[in-house]
Amino acid sequence: MARSSLTEIERRLASLESAGKDLPEIWIGPPERGLAGWECMGQNTIGSQKVHRLPGESDEELADRARECMKAMHREVPSTARAAVYFAIDHEGMSR
Repeated sequence: MARSSLTEIERRLASLESAGKDLPEIWIGPPERGLAGWECMGQNTIGSQKVHRLPGESDEELADRARECMKAMHREVPSTARAAVYFAIDHEGMSR
């Protein structure tokens, strides 16, 4: 019985993780003063988290970390969000 419960938990976790991959992504372009990070807007009850650029990090690496942040947010709090929304932030944490 314990193994079947673990299998069910693993199945649900895999489902949640794959659901995060299926969300359409909306990227709101960088502010005039340049891209220093992304604010991941989880919508609904999730809230938001900021992902700041690390020294020497490329735009692609930064975007990948923002995606991972969004996936983690969706794993921790159930959401009915229809899209993953990312707002670019400058070095002062401000978006457009």
